[in-house]
Amino acid sequence: CIQEQNYDQAIEYLDDIELKKSFKQVVAETKGDIYKFKGDKNMSLKYYNEAVEASAINNENLLMKRNAVKN
Repeated sequence: CIQEQNYDQAIEYLDDIELKKSFKQVVAETKGDIYKFKGDKNMSLKYYNEAVEASAINNENLLMKRNAVKN
């Protein structure tokens, strides 16, 4: 879906996933990426923040993504 730029459908698929705590960071980061591709900075930042909060480690790549949208 993402490669085809069908971002809304990609978000729907991610929303349908029953999340286990261990996958929350990955799904939130992916949603942040999709909203960034759509040009929605507010939603992108929301999901990047969720991903940072769910991350077990200090993920530099994720922090860079979040900060790029934030600015």
